Amino acid sequence: LIALLLGGAGIAGSAQSYLQDKRESIAALRCLGATMKQCLSAYALQLSLIGLGGSILGGAIGTSLNALLPQILAPLLPVSVTFSFSLGDIAISIGFGWFMATLFAFAPLLPLRRISPLEAIRAGFQAKKKSRDYLVWSLYGLISLSTIAFAYLQTGNALYALVYSIGLAVILLVLAVTGIGIRWLLKRTVSGTWPYVVRYGLSNLYRPQNRTALITATLGLGACLIFTLHLTESTLLSQSQFKSDTNQSNLILFDIQVDQKDSVSKILNEADIQSFILEPIVTMRLQSINGKSTTEIRNSKDPNIEGWALSREYRSTYRDYLRPDEEIILGEFTPTASLDEGQPIPISVEARIVEALNLKQGDLLVWDVQGFPIESRVESIRNVNWRDFRPNFFVVFPSGVLEAAPMTFISGGHIDDVDTLVAAQRDIVSQFPNVSVVDLRTLLNTLKEVFDQAAFVISFMGSFTIVTGIIVLISTIISSRYQRMKESVLLRTLGASALQIRSIMAVEFILLGALAAVSGIGLSLATGWGVATWVFELEYSIPWHQTLIAAFVVAGMTFLTGMLNSYGIASRSPLESIRKET
Repeated sequence: LIALLLGGAGIAGSAQSYLQDKRESIAALRCLGATMKQCLSAYALQLSLIGLGGSILGGAIGTSLNALLPQILAPLLPVSVTFSFSLGDIAISIGFGWFMATLFAFAPLLPLRRISPLEAIRAGFQAKKKSRDYLVWSLYGLISLSTIAFAYLQTGNALYALVYSIGLAVILLVLAVTGIGIRWLLKRTVSGTWPYVVRYGLSNLYRPQNRTALITATLGLGACLIFTLHLTESTLLSQSQFKSDTNQSNLILFDIQVDQKDSVSKILNEADIQSFILEPIVTMRLQSINGKSTTEIRNSKDPNIEGWALSREYRSTYRDYLRPDEEIILGEFTPTASLDEGQPIPISVEARIVEALNLKQGDLLVWDVQGFPIESRVESIRNVNWRDFRPNFFVVFPSGVLEAAPMTFISGGHIDDVDTLVAAQRDIVSQFPNVSVVDLRTLLNTLKEVFDQAAFVISFMGSFTIVTGIIVLISTIISSRYQRMKESVLLRTLGASALQIRSIMAVEFILLGALAAVSGIGLSLATGWGVATWVFELEYSIPWHQTLIAAFVVAGMTFLTGMLNSYGIASRSPLESIRKET
């Protein structure tokens, strides 16, 4: 969807650049008796056929890539992928691409119907623009509806499609207002005492018929969408990355009995296991929440409570401390308690279960601990890193409560030396056959390989859109070449040197690049937060070094593209202006 919108913006910019050179041709045709309908129909047919050709070519390339990618990516994918050929899908893709390309191309075409035949006779003549062009606004409305429809087809969710489209509209509005605001500010700030080159370069951004708001909106939108996509990629990849920690557990032991705990601990200590932990497990079931039994709650079908959290068997633990990888986000952890006090036991509950059961601090929970009811109170809520291969628990009781309950122990640790690991595993199994010892090395390596493959695929697919966005940013700058060419020739006629003209354009492109970078990247940070928080429900953090790099890249690319696109303009002869006028 982002690639489609960026491509549409690029098509509109390219069409506008192409049609700028056709104004005089249309005016001349009008003088020769052609109607405006005939003129516009000719160029509309051209643009539509180009859009159809591009869509067919894109469909052919896409189909070819679809046939090649499974073979290319087969070694990198954890599942087998086969090529499927669907004429219906190809036809829909080509048809929709043609339709959207035509709509975006018509956006700069429709205003040309106001061209007067006098433009071919009087140099510099331009017909008055109407403040409201209902046909153009109707076209924008059709583009908006098409975007919403395509968003719905992509997501299958009407709310997502609507919110996405409204978000795009808000971004465009903010960017347009930013461009208008900068233009207003420069008009009142630029002083006649400033150097001529700086003064003229800045005045280009607020002079009559300037395109500051349009270029700022287009560049900013491209930068915003590209970096939002990058932020979303980074957020997803951070969840799929398998972090190989040197102290990560690669050995897990289950079902250690109480009378075996000390002997197993001795073997593990002799093997010099790092990050060694041994935690008790007490099985229990949830009996009631705030006086309502789990059966009543389940029958009430409360949409805020997930059924699995009511019926599952909980394997909880007790201790008088929290591990460093556990983070309290609300309340305080109580290390010790006693059943003799007659008060609810203060417990620490993991955030995911709090969400699943719609709990809050202070709620009362009654647990059935193998036939013995224990009343507890949610004293603290904590986050747990479930991607870490350590014994983690939804519920942690304080010491002094569950020690008399039937329990087993679980242990995990890290051993670097393979021979030592195998020896420890052999000793434990031979002495305690009931203890399950799991060597996680193979599993860890497999998971790391799978996550690396997933990261590659996400980055590979996202690169298509990023490349499209870069092309659009370049085409936006290129579309202004015609107007700068006319200004350059006029300035040369008035005595300006080529160096002065290049300096004027440099000042203008530097400010345009800075505006696009600040507005686009700034909006992308807000958009990325919204996508991560509301759509993927993931933790969002701003990669500041990447943000700064992206801002400099956008600003630098705008400047370099503008200057390269303007190559040769400053050296044009003043005779071009004189001969054209005569």
